[in-house]
Amino acid sequence: MRVHAAAAAAVMVLALTAALTQGALLRRQPPSLSTDFYDICDQVRLLGAPCEHHTITTADGFELLAIRIPSTAPTTSYPVVLQHGLVDSAVTWVANAHAYQNLGTMLHADNSGRTYDVWMPNSRGNHYSMANKNYPTEDSRDTAYWQSIDMDLMAKYDLPAVIDYVLNATGRTTLTWVGHSQGTWQAFSAFSTVHPSYADKVDLFVALAPVAYVGHSTSLLLRIIADLDAGQIIEFLGFKEFLVNDWLLRQISKVCPDVGHLCQDALDLVFGHGNPANRNDTQYAQILRYDPGGTSVNNMLHWVQELKRDTYAMHDYGRATNEQKYHQATAPSYHLSQMTKPPTALFAGTSDALADPQDVEVLVSQVPPAAIVNATYVDGYNHMDFVWGLDAHTRVYPKIMQLIAQYKRGV
Repeated sequence: MRVHAAAAAAVMVLALTAALTQGALLRRQPPSLSTDFYDICDQVRLLGAPCEHHTITTADGFELLAIRIPSTAPTTSYPVVLQHGLVDSAVTWVANAHAYQNLGTMLHADNSGRTYDVWMPNSRGNHYSMANKNYPTEDSRDTAYWQSIDMDLMAKYDLPAVIDYVLNATGRTTLTWVGHSQGTWQAFSAFSTVHPSYADKVDLFVALAPVAYVGHSTSLLLRIIADLDAGQIIEFLGFKEFLVNDWLLRQISKVCPDVGHLCQDALDLVFGHGNPANRNDTQYAQILRYDPGGTSVNNMLHWVQELKRDTYAMHDYGRATNEQKYHQATAPSYHLSQMTKPPTALFAGTSDALADPQDVEVLVSQVPPAAIVNATYVDGYNHMDFVWGLDAHTRVYPKIMQLIAQYKRGV
């Protein structure tokens, strides 16, 4: 046990060193959009499903790459959006080796007679969705660009752009939104406060490893960053990318199959200790070809703010900038008590270090009871088991598919 813990800590130090080194390098040269990240459609096709690329342009100019697994019966199909979490990418929904183990391909191959049109967008600022038409070159990406990569703006711009694009492309009037981690944060923020009207376009909101509050998080990654003040974080990391296009992490991934549980133990320090039998070491080598998708340092500062203050609020930039952005001295709070719709199904893990069960309870207590149609705590699950767990297809996904079928309208 001590050997594994020490090894895990060593890997984590290497990973964080990679982020720090990357930040230092980025202060000397502009970031490059690497072309050696794998095409997520390659993974989808490897699992035997068709795949399409779509570019969804937000109102503030970001060009989000969405991966679509089109239905085999488009005239009768129903759209489902799968939105990934923090520093992740769309591959998370199709990351396991067998089609029956992934929610994305399970929905596509549903043998109950239902047909689903599956959409998997990449959030702004991960390495698949860094393009912005207002910042056409890497040199043009100034502080304003990096500040626009924040979960506040994912709720304000990404979510409505994705919903409108998917409904227009499919000819439907409603859809289901399945979020994981930060993919739930942006939905809670939009439906409760920023875009409550969009709740009418969503038949069901499925929240996996739900996050609004993170004050009880024991994630080593967040805790290490939280020990620094904002000035130190920017000094070490710069103000640009965080875990985007990270060479060192990708090199580490190549040895995962050969070093026992080392990679698994390292990830457990970030996401919580799950059941080792629910993952395998070869799996990580595959996942880390695409992940981490990354985000901005600015977005990580927002996460740290939420951790330190135990609040559910917009990004606090200080009085002067707050007054410019929000027309008030402090950052506004989000209001879960106003989220009367859509019907919401929550799935939380009892071993989740990022979406701690205590924080989930606070979230549940603030959402109007009538809006919650399911609240399941999965014993032994950590943060990533909901998307990478080898048994999620038996413990979690059947219930999700049942709920989607129950609440979908118009098909």
